[in-house]
Amino acid sequence: MQSALAGSACLVAAPLLAHQGLVDSWGEPIGRVGNASADDDALTVLRESLLAGLNLVPVVGGFLSYLGALFIPAVGNSAEQLWREVVDARISEALLQLVKADLFGLTGVVQLYADAVRSGDMVAISTQSIAANTQFVGAVPRFAQAGQEVSLLPLYVIAASLHLALLRDMALKAIDLGYTPAYRSTLEAQAKDCIARYTAHVDRYVAAAIQAARVNNPYDWRKEDYYESNKPLTQMLQVKAALQIAVIDMRDTWYAFDPVRFPAPVTVRLNREVFSPIIGKWDRRNISPDALPTWQPPASRISELGLSRVGSPGGAFWLQGIHVVYQDGSELETGFRGGQGKRLLLRNTSYHLSEVRARYLQGIARLEVDHNNGTFWQGGGPNSGAKTASISYTGHRVSSIRSEGHGRAPALLSVGSLIVGFQLLNQEAVPISLKTYDRLAPNMAPQLLRWIAD
Repeated sequence: MQSALAGSACLVAAPLLAHQGLVDSWGEPIGRVGNASADDDALTVLRESLLAGLNLVPVVGGFLSYLGALFIPAVGNSAEQLWREVVDARISEALLQLVKADLFGLTGVVQLYADAVRSGDMVAISTQSIAANTQFVGAVPRFAQAGQEVSLLPLYVIAASLHLALLRDMALKAIDLGYTPAYRSTLEAQAKDCIARYTAHVDRYVAAAIQAARVNNPYDWRKEDYYESNKPLTQMLQVKAALQIAVIDMRDTWYAFDPVRFPAPVTVRLNREVFSPIIGKWDRRNISPDALPTWQPPASRISELGLSRVGSPGGAFWLQGIHVVYQDGSELETGFRGGQGKRLLLRNTSYHLSEVRARYLQGIARLEVDHNNGTFWQGGGPNSGAKTASISYTGHRVSSIRSEGHGRAPALLSVGSLIVGFQLLNQEAVPISLKTYDRLAPNMAPQLLRWIAD
């Protein structure tokens, strides 16, 4: 990476950022190529299982069985193989070894719960639910070890989500399970308390990681590195994007686990926007980039994209302006008006922009945007010495492209740098994919298979 993140941000940066589907080509290892389908990504499957489980009519043992099936190894595989696939190098090998026994413990809890639900014996389910609750109470804090809180966040939210799913199952089906009204009230209070505590933990250490990225990457005007001007915002954006996808998305569903406020199916919408690192060189004549953007996420997909260019002495062309039109009629225009323009219309409502590539030096020389039918581009610029970037997120669509500041001579009227926004393709619950169904079915009670498929 361009700079060494220390403290909490360092714990996140290398392993966690390395596998979020974000790609650039200037030597920053922050993602895998974003050409995988959404259901190829373990985080996507987990996120969509959370959304789907909350959106289903509650049944005995249903929600924890749904989520827990993701963490039961297939026949012939071991628990270690499964958790390595889930973790996918998002935490270091040393840290994985430290919590490996606890991960195996989670698998054991959900396996025993699934066995009880499969039996259909309400007494067995009731007894195992109480035992699992006790085990989760002890297990979740082990993914918040002192000094490792940020690094363990991706595993903390998994353990916490499993526990909250169990509490929701128990409270909403307390009568079926033979629990007294008093014990049901105890479960409801426990669920409310756990939601608050688990949420506070995530919020605290997400904020700590972002603050560490800010503090440990100060701008130093004496350095001649091209990317020095982008500090510390680029590092902050990297940390926030990684944590959003691996941690915050799951945290943002927890409010709906409350069995008192949401006793029926609930639709959770994750319409957040994550942002790329700065593409190009930040124009420091503007405000120093040391705070995360507070832009509101778009309410609909991009339906039209306009790009304009401007020429410079020597015959080079540069990106000058960006005009985004959304399906709901709202617009986002940045850069400079004028110049020669081109427009892309996405009339098919199922179409979206998937990847952004840029070439840049004194300004943004060329911008390319992939969509369902090909590539839309604008600009020209010099080839000699130009740097390139390619940005995409697995399971996401491009939701905004913003110009930030002016270029430098000879590209003074060009876009100086860009920040690209991305939103989830599936922001709400969607029908379970055949691939995910086939993955979960062997680990779930037969009576629940129609439930998750409907």
